[in-house]
Amino acid sequence: MTRVGVVGAGVVGQVYAGLLHQAGVNVTLIARGERLPELGTGIRLECARPALSSGSVRVPVADAAALPPVDVLILAVRAHQLREAAALADSATAPVVVTLMHLTGGAAELSARVGAGRLVRAFPGLGGRRGPDGVVHWTPVKQQPTTVDAHAVHGQEMATLLRRTRLPVVTEPRMSDWLATHAVLVASLGAGVLRAGGDPVRLAEDPVLMRQTIDAIRNGFRALRERDQDVRPPNLATLFGPVPPRFARLYWQHALRTDVGTLSIAPHVRASARDEFPGVCRTALTHTGGDASPLPPGSNRISLRTRSTNCLG
Repeated sequence: MTRVGVVGAGVVGQVYAGLLHQAGVNVTLIARGERLPELGTGIRLECARPALSSGSVRVPVADAAALPPVDVLILAVRAHQLREAAALADSATAPVVVTLMHLTGGAAELSARVGAGRLVRAFPGLGGRRGPDGVVHWTPVKQQPTTVDAHAVHGQEMATLLRRTRLPVVTEPRMSDWLATHAVLVASLGAGVLRAGGDPVRLAEDPVLMRQTIDAIRNGFRALRERDQDVRPPNLATLFGPVPPRFARLYWQHALRTDVGTLSIAPHVRASARDEFPGVCRTALTHTGGDASPLPPGSNRISLRTRSTNCLG
């Protein structure tokens, strides 16, 4: 049986570990410090979709300082923790390393460190938040299924493994372009949410800020195309391409009021506003070449054109 280790005890790590465990996969959640005793009593999941996992799940837990032997190591940490996670992956004997996270500027370093043949870039198809009581409130994101690099050596194999979670999984033939597209989208929407005081519903109800946010996404995608990168997946290319801007605005005004905005986008942006999110902004700038800031006007004190790490108001 394939032995899977999940590094990271945040929302993504706990949910994927819990779902894989419930599917009968030999999975261990790898953490460190004060989280270990808490996780040892079971992870508690509360899904916004009743058909999916809720309740307590007793996933085996291991200390990152004493990594158990695994065949697949899944990295589900924030981007600013990638270097530490990469060192762990480098020291592990796992033949496959899967990333379910934002890589920001660390993708090349990670690939060089663990080896391109071992690495499978992927991205989670869910979002959520961890409550003060430790319960993970989460929701799958229909518009963004778990996405796996189709051309990775172990890509198809890992897509099959991740389908054991019962979450939708797709393989993406242009994963680098997909990640660039996602960085622009998240930078724009996240900046809009932060300008709206961290409230996605308030963003949806502010016509000026909503228009600026949609324009920022369109400008960012246009810059990607001008740099010979595809906007992926195709539905985003259509929504922010030939379709009139008002349709994209109406679509996102609706989405921001649903679990997509209130449980997936906003909690993560608020929680990572001082660490991961600025890295996502810098990544978006890198991919757009500075030709179009992928943020609504006024989202940062120093424009992204200056490569500032401050993406906040």
